[in-house]
Amino acid sequence: MPNVVTLDMNTTSVQYLCSKDKRLAKVISMVGPISYVPHEEDTYSFLIHEIIEQMLSVKAGQKIYGRLEDLCDGMVTLERIAALNDDEIRGTGTSSSKVRCIRSVTEAVLCGDLDFNKMDMLSDEEVICALGFCHRPEFQFLCKPCNSAKNNRMYYTDVLHLIEVEKGGETVATWYADPIWQKCKGKVTDKESALRLSRVMRDNRNVAMMLLADFIDRNEFLFLFTLLNLEYADYDYDIIPGTTKISHQIVTVDFSQKASTLRYVNIQKTRKIRVAFSSLSEYAKKENRNGYTYTNAKIEALKKQAFIILSNINSNMKKLNASLIAALSDEERIDAEIEAFLSSVDYTALKRTQEFIDVKELLKQIMELVAQELSSNWDDPRYSRETADE
Repeated sequence: MPNVVTLDMNTTSVQYLCSKDKRLAKVISMVGPISYVPHEEDTYSFLIHEIIEQMLSVKAGQKIYGRLEDLCDGMVTLERIAALNDDEIRGTGTSSSKVRCIRSVTEAVLCGDLDFNKMDMLSDEEVICALGFCHRPEFQFLCKPCNSAKNNRMYYTDVLHLIEVEKGGETVATWYADPIWQKCKGKVTDKESALRLSRVMRDNRNVAMMLLADFIDRNEFLFLFTLLNLEYADYDYDIIPGTTKISHQIVTVDFSQKASTLRYVNIQKTRKIRVAFSSLSEYAKKENRNGYTYTNAKIEALKKQAFIILSNINSNMKKLNASLIAALSDEERIDAEIEAFLSSVDYTALKRTQEFIDVKELLKQIMELVAQELSSNWDDPRYSRETADE
């Protein structure tokens, strides 16, 4: 007998959705309980099937997926999709946007960025990184409801742990988050003030993202490219046995580093570049109804200085910038164009370009000014539990 799952108003996940969206709650109450049999086939093929059938009639979706199955010798698998080129997938009747989506999913699985087996093991690390903290070799086990409730919030134990790590000489925050972290971490004394810090840092993140988006508007893509730290993809990292430590309910491990032998290093870099630029562009376009923005005369002067520096880079750098813009603009062949661009540049040398180093220092000065403003507003009602948009 198949395992039938029923969702109703007594289900925790349904209750959570209803609490977040009153209109959705009304629809759920009108529809009533829903029963279904969980998908038990290969997760990858199921996801590809759902991508293809999205926004199509069932009949049309099944017909296109059937053609893809035929193209894959009767079974859609990760390896068979990876062996196909985009034109072959498009030939089944799949739209270009869905082909790009299928390719992104496939590359993410191949690179290890998307691991279906780990989806139920929810990571605290991803939540903390979203606020501007550095990736760290540690994780915290959370149940599904706890992970959903966390949603870019820091716990008091998170703050205590990061402060403890800093005492060992480690840097825990990125260049744009470190100023506000240093100014506000000492104000955290309990759960409520930890939540307040989370909200302050979310505003800091929004200012930083909009600041970087200004460089896209000015077509200064090459500088942004040097901020992506692509060199980390050149290495494999393995957990060193016997190095597990637990502090404040957070598990920390040590890693060894060695040159990567993976054939998908360039695929991973290509995907990171594409996702980084498209995500930043979408972030800037989105109507963020509660998004905090801040500037002043000093910040505008520093931005102007940064753009002047970049406008005076040498002609070779300007050509590389134009090439990167062109690669990211070719929607039909974007991955191939990015990979070709990657092979034409020395990323390490680019990061050492003095103009880019100088501009990044100016951005750090800007975020110091932003941190001064945000920290002075620590007691603002905007950051209280009652008024913050969760």
